[in-house]
Amino acid sequence: MIELFDVVLYDERRAYHQEVQVAKATDAALQSAFDYVLRGNVYAGKGDGVRAIADYDKAIALEPDFTDAYIHRGRAYHDRGDFSRAIVDYDKAIALRADDADIYNRRGVAYAGKGDYARAIADYDRAIELKPDYADAYSNRGTIYQRKGNLIRALVNYTKAIELKPDHVDAYNARGDIYKRMGDSKKAMADYQRAIEAEARGR
Repeated sequence: MIELFDVVLYDERRAYHQEVQVAKATDAALQSAFDYVLRGNVYAGKGDGVRAIADYDKAIALEPDFTDAYIHRGRAYHDRGDFSRAIVDYDKAIALRADDADIYNRRGVAYAGKGDYARAIADYDRAIELKPDYADAYSNRGTIYQRKGNLIRALVNYTKAIELKPDHVDAYNARGDIYKRMGDSKKAMADYQRAIEAEARGR
């Protein structure tokens, strides 16, 4: 009898082999915008942002309204520190898929990278409005408030992130830092310990 785990493992291996085949394929062998995005993702995973972006460019040329191509290219630009181009791509993705909380969160991170905290917070607000249980958006918003020196609002956001995602390592560490700044070493150490335990569980 085939177990569910075996089926999942088979699907993962099949997906991996498909990615490998696409990564090795020449341009002539790629037949769709999706193929270029898939190969771009493989390049991105290897840290080759130049080739990844080139493939996302080709995907968009073939299918100008391919939302995921803009998202992935935006992420590739972000990884290279080009926050302005990342934002342009996220703008386009939002125009195509305005109800996607993840895109707003990503654009918020890009705005934060540029130091535009007001727009970053606005994007995190919108992400949370669309997806009230979005732990990462709460944590990211907490980071901005922490940078702005508003420790109470940061604390509230990190606590909400942890409430929604009890193994949120970044939120525990960040909240621990705030408790430390507030002089509450006991709570700080407790959060750092929880972060260590959460990270161990995630391995």
